[in-house]
Amino acid sequence: YRGGGKGYFALDVTTPSDFSSTTTAKRHVLWEFTEEDDGTTGNSDLGFSYSKPSIVMSNIESSGEKRWAAIFGNGYNSTSSDGDSAIYIVFIDGGLDGTWSSNDFVKLTTSYGKAESNDNNTPNGMGTPRVIDSDGNGTADYIYSGDMQGNLYRFDISTSTTTNWTSSSNQKVLFQAKDKTNNTQPITIQPMVVQHPTKDGFVVVASTGSWIT
Repeated sequence: YRGGGKGYFALDVTTPSDFSSTTTAKRHVLWEFTEEDDGTTGNSDLGFSYSKPSIVMSNIESSGEKRWAAIFGNGYNSTSSDGDSAIYIVFIDGGLDGTWSSNDFVKLTTSYGKAESNDNNTPNGMGTPRVIDSDGNGTADYIYSGDMQGNLYRFDISTSTTTNWTSSSNQKVLFQAKDKTNNTQPITIQPMVVQHPTKDGFVVVASTGSWIT
């Protein structure tokens, strides 16, 4: 919904002609994920959903098949008490039954929120993430993303256990953007990640700035 609301929805667009009328189009709404599905209205880490989702195959299996997921940042102006930035990994099949359980999505919460802001009161928010497949096997391994406090993160989701994804040891702040007076600079744009030209590993490129604030 971007600036229009705090949520995401999925549509089955296999048959475009079905969207010529609301009668047939409404049958193809797969699910909706809003702040009520991770908290309540007025107390959720999901903010205004400016972050563009990445649709990827995860390392998690269900009935012998890898699970597909939509990965996005928590956005801006969340209402949780801590106001931390966060990454959501929402499994595509998770909301098909109309409910969201703990097995249907994973939230990677950082420790950077209101308390770490310049005024100690402004909620943090994660921008659009970049998801990469580091070993070329078709599944998502790392997430790179920046937040409103200038933190550039790397999240490790290369294992087949979601508890490993949420471990603090699998979350690293690679860089924090600050100006010459030590004020943090927001990162809202999706980072670029490219193979290092001469060494193992990757080069991460991120720009600062925010037209929202």
